[in-house]
Amino acid sequence: MAYQVMYRLVLYLLFFGFQIDSVTQGTWIASASASYPLQLVYFNSTAADGDEIHFSGFMGAGTYTLKLLAAQRTDNGIVKIYIDGDLVGTFDKYGSTDNNKIYTQASIVVAASGVKDIKMVVDGKHASSTNHYNHFISLSFYRTA
Repeated sequence: MAYQVMYRLVLYLLFFGFQIDSVTQGTWIASASASYPLQLVYFNSTAADGDEIHFSGFMGAGTYTLKLLAAQRTDNGIVKIYIDGDLVGTFDKYGSTDNNKIYTQASIVVAASGVKDIKMVVDGKHASSTNHYNHFISLSFYRTA
């Protein structure tokens, strides 16, 4: 009897704030706080529109889901995520009350395998937000196909 075995490779790429490769704009710091998962949060203390950081990591060709574990706050801005210059997610992180949230964007297609530049930038803010902060805990990409 012949058996066919199928394997599914699930790739997972995870970034924390201490893994920032470069800062294009702003001052980004870590802060310990029991109100956040892992009791640690990373944020732009400058709270300016356009504050930007970069990560890099290998991504195989395929389809991914992005998950941003972050704080939703009254003083957060709108955050955009790019892979090699292509916009893959936009998240309005304003909330009328402060809480932690997982922001998700599915069906991100990476056409070619290789080391990718992952950019996270604050780009504007909700009309009710009081500032342009970006409080986040982690940024991850799950390969789905």
